[in-house]
This record gives sequence, structure tokens and C-alpha cells, in this order.
Amino acid sequence: MARKQVKTKASVAIGGQKAVRAVPGAKSLPGGDSGVLQRLSYISWSKLTLWEHSKDEFRRVYIDGFKRESWAMDLGSRMAHAVENDEPSEDPIIEQGRMFLPKLKKQNFKIDVNCSVCPLTGKMDTFDPKTKKFRDHKTGKWPWTQKKVNDHGQITFYYYLIWLKYKKMPPKAWLDWINTDPESKDYGRVKSFPTVRSMTDLIKMHTRIKSAWAGISQLAKENGTRY
Repeated sequence: MARKQVKTKASVAIGGQKAVRAVPGAKSLPGGDSGVLQRLSYISWSKLTLWEHSKDEFRRVYIDGFKRESWAMDLGSRMAHAVENDEPSEDPIIEQGRMFLPKLKKQNFKIDVNCSVCPLTGKMDTFDPKTKKFRDHKTGKWPWTQKKVNDHGQITFYYYLIWLKYKKMPPKAWLDWINTDPESKDYGRVKSFPTVRSMTDLIKMHTRIKSAWAGISQLAKENGTRY
């Protein structure tokens, strides 16, 4: 069951309003190579989760410039392109996604904002600027469940970005999963899960971001003399 939205006075603890180019409260990283600093100068969902999962892998990607690639990442990228541009594909699973993944008014909608800690960026697969509702599209073999969706941090991260930019909580979001397992009877089928977040969830996300930014800043400082 999707969780009910809970109001709390603690929302002021995660404030931040300005655009990335001018944020008084955001902290800058110490000196070093401009390319490395650019890669370390903000937090995205993928950057946050990689930092939390493996500091060594984070260093490889964001300090050493190693490019992460996988079949799943490539499929997701091609799917997003086909859905955004309504571009037919010879790949049957891409074509299935193009035709049946739900869309809102804006595709691949990017938000750049700052919290009181650092710059943040995110790109929603599809977004309605009027209602602030959004949908996140997923491909993969492993089934999503309602509980997994309710606990999924990426949805919370996007809620946080929207709240920071518009000072309005989305009334609802969805995760739309297309089954890419050719051996499954549900191959190519889209399953949608509605979900909501509370202000308490956003405060917890802010805490995660704050912890990650402290570690990333220290990493940049330690590598400042190398570049």
C-alpha cells in the first residue's frame, strides 16, 4: 500500500531555493583538475547510490574518469530515446516500451537545484509541470513489487528535487516497469505502481545527501594535489 503523505514542521531543515548557478548556501569543493571538479560538483541519484555502494568504484568513475557501461544501461538509454522522441525501433522490446510506457507532458525533464548542502540534478522520464506528478520508467528481468517501489530511493530523490524547485510536493508518482525477460510469460508487458512520499522521507534523503557530500568533498580534497 502506498504511504500517506505526512506534514511536518521539520521541512525547514532541508531548505534551498536558488538555481545551481547562484546558491548562497551550497558549499564548493576544494581545488583540483577542472574535469574532476566538474564531475564532483553536484549530486545525482546515480552518483549518490554509487558513493554509498562502493567508494572504490566511485573513485574509478569520478576521479579516474572510468566510463561505466552495461547492457542494462544501454537498453535503458535506447528506451528513453525512443519514448521521448516517439521514434520507431526494430528492437521489439524498445518498440513495446515506445508504444505502451505511459507519458506525461514533458519527457526527460531535467531539474537542477540546490539544497542547503550542495547542487543537485536529476532527470525524470516523464513529468507534468502543472500537477508536479512524474513517472519513472524501468526495464529489467527482476520484478518490481509495490513494496520495492515504495522503498525506492530514486523516487524520493525526485520528490526532493521537485519540492526544492517548486515548494510543492507531487501528489503522486509512478514507477512503470517493462519486463525484459524473454523467458517470462509477461515479457514486454508494462506494470505500473503508484507511490507517494512524505516530508519525513525527504528529510531522510537530505541526511543521505549531506553524508555523501561530506565524503565526496573529502575525496576531492585528498586528490586536489594530483591534478
